[in-house]
Amino acid sequence: MKKRIVALFLCLITVCLCFGGLVSCRPRTFTVTFKPGVEGVIQDPNYEQVPEVQTVSNWKELKEPIYIRDGYTFSDWDTVLRKINSDTVVSAVWKPYPFIIKFDPVNPNAVWTGGGIKEQTVYNWAEVVFPKFKLEGYTIDWPITREDAMITEDTTVYANWIPNKYSLSFVDENGNKYDYQKVEVVYDALVGELPAPEKQDKVFGGWRFENDITKYVMEGGVWKHPNDAVLQSTWLDDGQYRIVYKNAYDVKGPIAYTANDDTFTIGKPERYGYDFLGWTGTGITGEPVQNVTIE
Repeated sequence: MKKRIVALFLCLITVCLCFGGLVSCRPRTFTVTFKPGVEGVIQDPNYEQVPEVQTVSNWKELKEPIYIRDGYTFSDWDTVLRKINSDTVVSAVWKPYPFIIKFDPVNPNAVWTGGGIKEQTVYNWAEVVFPKFKLEGYTIDWPITREDAMITEDTTVYANWIPNKYSLSFVDENGNKYDYQKVEVVYDALVGELPAPEKQDKVFGGWRFENDITKYVMEGGVWKHPNDAVLQSTWLDDGQYRIVYKNAYDVKGPIAYTANDDTFTIGKPERYGYDFLGWTGTGITGEPVQNVTIE
């Protein structure tokens, strides 16, 4: 009986020695390196400062550093911590704070026609939907620079209105096209030089809109027509004088006078939505008249 106990004891010792040579009693470890994801980020001083490089035997032993970043909030790590079982580098993922962008069309006559709303709460500029506005004679532009697109705080963007360009073509009193190059005009800007046709026994009386013969266009006048236009030539008989209203293309008034002497009186013109106050240089008291001397 004693021999059996000794033999069993020797067997147990042998087994232990064999396994002892094959299996280590110390658990396997791995290293996890935490990174803030961007430069200039520090750990929150209000919390425990933990090492960014940690050697552990399982993920539960990890202590996550608490980083802070201006204008952003910590979202997550780019690697799931509970799945780590080998040397790994993990980086912080950041989400910007939401901020408000207001869009100011500047001109009170601009009408919103679609697109984004005037005030938008976003996390970055890629989420912005620019609103659309309409203003007669103009095209809207939101002047966003590369530097503006880096802003992550509440801000207001002001519209820039670009005046549209239009082209003028020319026809005679019968609707036949003149062989003139088209003239470009800019909305709300002065009309430049216009061609001056000639006709036997007639005096050129200026250009008027082909589709609205009551409205004339002249050099130096302000272009207020938000479209391309066809201008028609007009003619005066010898002894007639053309009257031009410089400050508005939509004035309705006397167009030409025939005078037997060198002086005549111009009657009162009309313009929709306006009261006529007088002629330049004559004052506005009493009945507005202008005595014109033909030179």
